[in-house]
Amino acid sequence: MEILDILKSLFASVWSLFTGVLVPGLGVSFGVFFLAVAAIKLSLLILKAALGIGDGGTGYRSGSARNPKISENRRGDEY
Repeated sequence: MEILDILKSLFASVWSLFTGVLVPGLGVSFGVFFLAVAAIKLSLLILKAALGIGDGGTGYRSGSARNPKISENRRGDEY
């Protein structure tokens, strides 16, 4: 229990420092600014996961354009 008290006092003092110092030009504390940035990052990650953006791709068009893999049956096709 003493370790928890030490951690509480440490985090409380650090958090009071973050909430006491304002971000220049914005008028909000660093703690609020940090929480806002973390919430924005989390929401973008959830949005990317929901839409499937940036997953690396394993589909037909995910290969390199410099070295296309064309089957023998389609090599003579005209564009």
